[in-house]
Amino acid sequence: MSSQVGVRRTSLSQRRGPSAAIKKSPPPENGTSNGTTSKPSSPPPLSSGGGERTVKKLRLSKALTIPEGTTVSDACRRMAARRVDAVLLTDSNALLSGIVTDKDISARVIAEGLRPEQTIVSKIMTRNPIFVNSDSSALEALQKMIQGKFRHLPVVESGEVIALLDITKCLYDAISRLEKAAEQGSAIAAAVEGVERQMGGNFSAPYAFLETMRDRMFKPSLSTIIGENTKVAVVSPSDPVYVAAKRMREFRVNSVIIIMGNKIQGILTSKDILMRVVAQNLSPELTLVEKVMTPNPECASLETTILDALHIMHEGKFLHLPVLDRDGCIAACLDVLQITHAAVSMVESSSGTVNDMANTMMQKFWDSALALEPPDDCDTQSELSTVMASDGADGKFSYPSLGLGNSFAFKFEDLRGRVHRINCGMETLDELVSAIMKRIRVANDHDCPHILFEDEDGDRVLLATDDDLISAVSHARGMGLKVLRLHLDFSDSSHRSVSGSGTTTTQRMGWTSLHTGVLASAVVLTGIGVLFYLKRTNLQDGTGRDGTGRDGTERDGTGRDGTKTPTKKAKKMEDIEDLLIGSGGGAPPGFRLPINTVGMNPKKKPNPNGRNTNKKLSQIQDPLAPLFPKVPGTQTIYIKTFGCSHNQSDSEYMAGQLSAFGYPLSDNPEEADLWLINTCTVKSPSQSAMDTLIAKGKGARKPLVVAGCVPQGSRDLKELEGVSIVGVQQIDRVVEIVEETLKGHEVRLLSRKTLPALDLPKVRKNKFVEILPINVGCLGACTYCKTKHARGHLGSYTVDSLVGRVKSVVADGVKEIWLSSEDTGAYGRDIGVNLPILLNAIVAELPSDASTMLRIGMTNPPFILEHLKEIAEVLRHPCVYSFLHVPVQSGSDAVLTAMNREYTVSEFKTVVDTLTELVPGMQIATDIICGFPGETDEDFTQTLSLIKEYKFSQVHISQFYPRPV
Repeated sequence: MSSQVGVRRTSLSQRRGPSAAIKKSPPPENGTSNGTTSKPSSPPPLSSGGGERTVKKLRLSKALTIPEGTTVSDACRRMAARRVDAVLLTDSNALLSGIVTDKDISARVIAEGLRPEQTIVSKIMTRNPIFVNSDSSALEALQKMIQGKFRHLPVVESGEVIALLDITKCLYDAISRLEKAAEQGSAIAAAVEGVERQMGGNFSAPYAFLETMRDRMFKPSLSTIIGENTKVAVVSPSDPVYVAAKRMREFRVNSVIIIMGNKIQGILTSKDILMRVVAQNLSPELTLVEKVMTPNPECASLETTILDALHIMHEGKFLHLPVLDRDGCIAACLDVLQITHAAVSMVESSSGTVNDMANTMMQKFWDSALALEPPDDCDTQSELSTVMASDGADGKFSYPSLGLGNSFAFKFEDLRGRVHRINCGMETLDELVSAIMKRIRVANDHDCPHILFEDEDGDRVLLATDDDLISAVSHARGMGLKVLRLHLDFSDSSHRSVSGSGTTTTQRMGWTSLHTGVLASAVVLTGIGVLFYLKRTNLQDGTGRDGTGRDGTERDGTGRDGTKTPTKKAKKMEDIEDLLIGSGGGAPPGFRLPINTVGMNPKKKPNPNGRNTNKKLSQIQDPLAPLFPKVPGTQTIYIKTFGCSHNQSDSEYMAGQLSAFGYPLSDNPEEADLWLINTCTVKSPSQSAMDTLIAKGKGARKPLVVAGCVPQGSRDLKELEGVSIVGVQQIDRVVEIVEETLKGHEVRLLSRKTLPALDLPKVRKNKFVEILPINVGCLGACTYCKTKHARGHLGSYTVDSLVGRVKSVVADGVKEIWLSSEDTGAYGRDIGVNLPILLNAIVAELPSDASTMLRIGMTNPPFILEHLKEIAEVLRHPCVYSFLHVPVQSGSDAVLTAMNREYTVSEFKTVVDTLTELVPGMQIATDIICGFPGETDEDFTQTLSLIKEYKFSQVHISQFYPRPV
C-alpha cells in the first residue's frame, strides 16, 4: 500500500454517506445511493471447529491510496502503472474519504464531458465507502458484495486500511477450485454431510438431494438469467470513446459491444477507457472506439451453462461475456457479478424445509471455498489438488476435509539470483521439483537440484521424500508463515551451487576510516595497473585508432563477415558517463568499491555441457496459431537496455506503458513475441552488443523495436533495416510502435518534440529506486562523444514538474531517487534556473526521517564551478548522499583540450577540493579515458599522478573508442 491512512468511513453494518453529486450518474459501486445496506443473502456462516473464516484469509490486494486533490488524469496513470482499477482517496488529515473505480472514470468523467487533467478526483469519488474489518466474516462480506453488485471493498485492521478486496479474484479462485471439487462431488458432498448431521441422521435420499443441488447451481444455462427485454449497449467502430461512455452510463453497465451490421467487432469496458484512453492521455472525443477496443471477444451462447460461463471468463481473465442467440446476434453482455449472483440466487430460491437445507448447503459450500487458502498477497491463480472421495467399508461415502487446501506457496532463487514464487501441491515432492525445474527452465533431469528448507534452528534440511515436504509445510504453517523459502543446491549437477540467501554485499555504509583508507589505496594501485594495461594494450596489441587490428579484423572478436574470431577481446564496460550499472547494481552511491568491480560488465558463463537448457514448448509451432491471432495487448515483450541510467529510466517508462496497456513483460527473449532493444551509442562495445542482439532477433524471426541513442544518431545503419524505431523523445508512443510492429509494419518515429511527460506509467527495475531524468542533451561538444548527436541540445524539465514527480514517487514508497541526465550540472540553463534551485526544491519534499534518499547524478566540472558552495550545502543534507560523480577523463590539460572538455585539471581539482572540504565524508567518483589519440607518455603520467594524489572512491576506466558520426 502506498501509505497508511486513518479510517473515517462507514462499516459494513452501518449506513453509508451520500455519493458525489453528479447528475444522472449511475449508483456508486461500493454501497447504495439511498444510504441503506441490503440484508445479507444468507444468514451468518456457521462456526466450524477451527473458527469462522475471516476477511483477512481472502485474496486481498494492496490498496493504492492518493490525495483527494489529485487530478483524474494523474490518478488514472497511477492506477495503470499499478494495474489496478480502483483507488482509495484520503483527505488533508490522511483519513480515507472516498473510492474511485474505472466505472466512475467512465460514467462521471468521460460521459459527462469533463477534462481528466482539470477534474479533481474528489468531485467524482464515492464518499465514505463501505468498509469491512479484517476479522469480519468472510462469507458475509462476499455475500454483501454479490448482492450489492460492487466489486471493491476496503479492508481495515487496527484503524488502518491494509488492503482492498476485489471480489472477482475471490470468485475466480473459489469457482475454479470448487469446479474441480464439484466434479467429484466433494464440496457438495461435504455440504450434504453437514445437512445430515443437522437433521439428526433423518435426512433421506442424500444422493437425490446431492444431484438436485448440483443441477440447481451448476447446470442452468444463461438463458435462464437473460430476460426477453434485455437491452445491450452497442456502438459502431467509428464512434468516439465519448459516445461509448455515454452509452454505458445510459444503460448503467460497464461495457459496450461494438457492432458493424449484425456482427460483433469488439468490446470496450470501463477498464479499457481507464487504461487505454485516460491513462494514455488520449482524447475521448477524438479517439475512435476501434482503436482501443478488444477485437473479436470470446462469446457464449444462450445454451452455455452458468459454470461454463464462469470458466470461460476465468480462463480468459476478463469480466464481461457477450452472449449470442441462436441467430448469432447479440442477446446480452453479462458481467461476472451478474452470473455469480444468479447462481447463488437459484440455490437460495427454494422454500420451506428445502430452503433451510439450501441455506445450510450454501453456507457449507462457501465455507469450503473460503477454506481453500489462497497464497498470501498473490493475485495469480493457484491450483488445488483435489482428493477423490472413496467408498468406506460400510458402503457409505467418506467426505474429505477441505479445511487447509492441498497447495502452498514456495520461494526460491535461481542461478541468476532472481527470486521466484510458485504455488504448488504439498503432497508429492516430484510435483514440486517439476514445478521448480519448469520455472527455472531446466529441461535435463540430470540437472535437477536438491531442494532444502531452513528449519527453526537455522539449519538447511534436505527434502528427500514426500513426508519431508509435508512436514516442512506443516512446520511453516505452524509458525504462521504463508510462504516457505527453499534453497536450491546444484552441487551434484552440471550447474554450480546456488544459495537462497542472495548475494552477500561486502561493502557496508558503516565501514571504519581504517577500512576506507585501505580500500582507497587498493583503488589507486589497481587503477594504476589497469591504466598501464589499457595504455599498453592500445599501443602494443595491434589495435589501431579505428578500433581494428593490424590484420583488419575487429578487436571485439567479431569478423567482418559477422563470425566470431579467436582474437583477444577486451572486457566490455558500461557508459563512461555513468556508474549506475558499472557499480554492480548492489551498492548504493557512497559505497567505496574496488576498482575491479567498477565499470565491468561480466560475461555470462557458457553452459558447461554446451546444451541449450532454455528451449521451451513455446518454440513448437502451433498449426492453429494463424487462425487465431493474438489480441493486441496480450503479446509478451522482452526489453533489453544498454547504457546509462537515463536509458534505464526510458526503458522503465516504456515498460510501464506497455504493461498498463496489458502487454506481459518477460526477461526470457525466447518466449517473448517481440523484442524491444534500448541502445547506447557512447562506445563501440555497446553498439556491437546491439548489432549482435538484433541479428539474433532477426534469426529467430522476432518482431524488433529499437530505441535509444543509436537509431536517433545513426538512423541509416544497415543493422537497423527491417526493424521499427522509436526516438529518444518518442518513448510515450511506444505502445503504438509495438502494435504496428506486431501487425508486420515497420514504423520509425525519430522526430524531436517536447520532452516526454514524467508522470507516464513506469515499471521500475528496482521498485525502491526512482531514476528521474531532469534534463536531456547537453551543452558540450566533446570530440570523443556521439551522445549529443542523439540526445540533442540541452532541454530541461521545469522545477514544478520534477518536484511533482518527487512527491508522487515518495508517496509510492520509493526509498531512493537518482537524478539522471547527460550532464546534471547543466540543468536549467535553457529555462533560466540552475541545479541548486532544483535541488533545494526537491530536498524540501523529502521525508524528514531520511526514509527516501537523493542521489545527484553525473556532472561535468564546468557547470558546477559557480555553484560549488550551494551544491555542498545540499550534499550535507541528511536526505542526500555525500557522493558525486565528476568525470575528469584525463590528468593532462593538453588531452582535455583535444577532447574539448572546456575545463582544466586545475578547475577539476577546485571542484574536488571544495566539496571534500565542505562536505564531511564526501566521496568523489571519476572517469578516465585511456589511449586518446595524441596522448603521450607524459600525459599518461600526469593522469596517474592525479589518481595518486586524490585516491578517488571510484575510478571508472575505459579505453578510447572512436565514434564516427
